Amino acid sequence: NILLPRSSSGNIITPSITQRDSPSATNASRLVIIDFEYASYNHRGFDFANHFVEYSINYDVDKAPFYEIDEYQFPSDELQYDFFVSYLNELEPFSSMAELLLQETRPFIPVSHFFWGVWGLLQVEVSPVDFGFAEYGRDRLGLYYKNKHLLQQLLEDSN
Repeated sequence: NILLPRSSSGNIITPSITQRDSPSATNASRLVIIDFEYASYNHRGFDFANHFVEYSINYDVDKAPFYEIDEYQFPSDELQYDFFVSYLNELEPFSSMAELLLQETRPFIPVSHFFWGVWGLLQVEVSPVDFGFAEYGRDRLGLYYKNKHLLQQLLEDSN
C-alpha cells in the first residue's frame, strides 16, 4: 500500500467481445489469451515486468528442480523498448509512449519476483506437481532482493 499507489502504471483495458453483433466481435480474431488461469487485475507495469522476467526462466528442464534461471536472457532496455513500440503500434501509433512504459515497468521487476517467490513457497505445501517449488521460491526471492533497488523509482516519482 505504500509503493503501488504511487505508481503511474495504468491498467490494460480490453473491449468486451461477448456480444455477437458488436464491431469488436468481428475483429476478435487477433485476440489471443494465454495463461488465463493466472489472470488477475493488475498494474500493467507488473504484467510487462513479469513478461520480461519469464524470458530468463526455462521450464523445459527434465531434472529437478525442473527449471533454470539465466539472468543474461533478461531483455535489455533496448529490446524492451522495441517490444513497447511494437505493442503500441498494434493499439494505435503511440510509439512515443514506449519510453514511458519502459520506465513504468522497471519497478515491477522485483514485485514480479516477490510475487512468484512467495507463490513457489506456498506450492511446496499444496501442489501435487513434481517441481522444485522450494528452490523456485528461493531463487525468485533472491532475484527480488537483487532487483529491489528498482522500487526506489516509485519513491522518486512520488516526490
